Amino acid sequence: MPDSIGERLKILRKKHNMTLEEVANYLNIGRPTVYKYETGAVASIPSDKIEMLARLYNVSPAYIMCWSEEENPDDMGERYIPIVVPDSERFVELTKYMPVEEFKMVMAAFDKADKRMREAEGGEA
Repeated sequence: MPDSIGERLKILRKKHNMTLEEVANYLNIGRPTVYKYETGAVASIPSDKIEMLARLYNVSPAYIMCWSEEENPDDMGERYIPIVVPDSERFVELTKYMPVEEFKMVMAAFDKADKRMREAEGGEA
């Protein structure tokens, strides 16, 4: 079992068949910074980056931080999923490969989720 944050990050990246460059683009940081995360050269990874990495790799932040041996504890719910939103560069790139009907389905799902979120927050739907 990996015993450092860097080792866990490297194992997770390889498990998801991602390059340092892909992870760097997702985090909106430089490739050398991701490399430093994985080698332990950075002593403290910002919490927002830990959260993003957890979503990217579909694990809990506690797992990345070596506070838990469980990648996906039962109480985690659906929070830690890769984030792709309609206005993100990744989404725009993905849509280039989507047939029109799939694009319409994805956008309909975003609209439904947005409506549920606004209703849950007490706003107008």
